[in-house]
Amino acid sequence: MSTCVFCKTKQSKHCGRSFHKFPVKNVLRLQQWLKEMKRKDWKPNRNSTLCSAHFTNDCFDRTGFLITLKKNSVPTIFDNPKSECSSCHRLREYGRGYSFFKFPLDEPDIMKQWIANINIGPWSP
Repeated sequence: MSTCVFCKTKQSKHCGRSFHKFPVKNVLRLQQWLKEMKRKDWKPNRNSTLCSAHFTNDCFDRTGFLITLKKNSVPTIFDNPKSECSSCHRLREYGRGYSFFKFPLDEPDIMKQWIANINIGPWSP
């Protein structure tokens, strides 16, 4: 069973994702994958995988019976996996049934309302 090294999603019948090994034998492509992940001092091994949630739809070949990752695809969808709720401190985890939203920094009135509603004292995002 595979686990995505970024979001920790585990492969199962019901997860709805495919899992793709890092191109460890293709140094140039591997560098592109690692650059997009923005993980310092991390190296994949031959079993390390990313799930399909980190690839755009055009990265997949859907012409055959199986959906496969195109040869030159590079993952580009990486949210911060360690996001945390400012109020309850729940960690962001994929597939857990709740959503995280960024503070509306460009709308000061709405921002004040958000801060008042979460009631965490003198604090600013």
